Amino acid sequence: MKTIYPERFSIIQKEYIENGKSLKEVAALLNIPVKTFNDFLSRHKLRKRRKYGGEDIEQLKYEYLENDKTRDELQAMFNISRGRLIALFNEHKIQKVFIDPTIDYKNKDWLNQEYIINKRSTIDIANQFNVQPRKIYYWLEQNDIVPRTRPEARHNFAGNNVELNTYIRDFIYGELLGDGHLNANNFSALYSHASKHREYLEWMRKIFSDNSIQAGGKINTCYKNINGKTCIYYFMATLNYEEFKEIRILFYPNGKKIIPESVEITPLVLRQWFIGDGSFIKNRLSIATYGYNIDSLDNVIVKLNNLGLIVTKSKGGLNKQGNQRYYLYFSTKSIKDFFNYIGPCPKEITHIYGYKWPI
Repeated sequence: MKTIYPERFSIIQKEYIENGKSLKEVAALLNIPVKTFNDFLSRHKLRKRRKYGGEDIEQLKYEYLENDKTRDELQAMFNISRGRLIALFNEHKIQKVFIDPTIDYKNKDWLNQEYIINKRSTIDIANQFNVQPRKIYYWLEQNDIVPRTRPEARHNFAGNNVELNTYIRDFIYGELLGDGHLNANNFSALYSHASKHREYLEWMRKIFSDNSIQAGGKINTCYKNINGKTCIYYFMATLNYEEFKEIRILFYPNGKKIIPESVEITPLVLRQWFIGDGSFIKNRLSIATYGYNIDSLDNVIVKLNNLGLIVTKSKGGLNKQGNQRYYLYFSTKSIKDFFNYIGPCPKEITHIYGYKWPI
């Protein structure tokens, strides 16, 4: 094992402690394995930085205690989930200890506002008044405020929330009309997507991140045997969000995906749908809709016709159950209008899907 000589202490002091370089970066400067450097830090009881979202615990304390940032603001600032934030608070005993004599935690209106509306836990409220959580629980029952079940409490502790602006909502709608999927539990849902193009998923994750939606782990490489041939595809998913549950109910009212009547076919929605399931070959423009029922197709055709696009449904063969499949066929008279409506292929994925657009 390589030795870290005393003369290199100055490098560690400057680069790791003062300049904030990572273990890997400093190990490279010292020309030693990362494990050797990590063991050295432990052996000499040197401070190891713990970082979350690019910031350290002291910064987290400062923003919360001194700058009075809210928990939602801290989640966005440090790029961590609500559950991780609360875990850090508990682990490092970060809490605002103050007892306001004008506030009575036994008061029904105050308890309802904090526990139900603001979704604070009994532990959080108890810490504010330096009492035991069971006392808060007692006064919830006395005031006829129904305490959360254990699953609800776990979700409230670790659940995530995000404000869905018009752009990201339309982006998700378009992806769901194509290959996107929402998996739900009792309280929230996560978005997942599989593609043969890893770069497409990386681009999608960047868009989600720019709109405060966190990925649930890394992009996974998957293998599937099709007709004796091993095919490679890639898979990604986001964290669970309460707001996604509403979209799940909209698109899967009975467990099977539909095209919701209330969804407006905006340029972004149609572009993402076309990227996933569309085709433009030899001046024939179509979108595969094999998984949808007739009612969904008839409804979306009306919407597309109202945009001035001439669209009909055409037969596309039978599925494994023997049922007729359909796709949307766009008249050649509408091709120019269609591409003018959706705009150009995003430059970040032109090398993947640019072929779908007319030259």
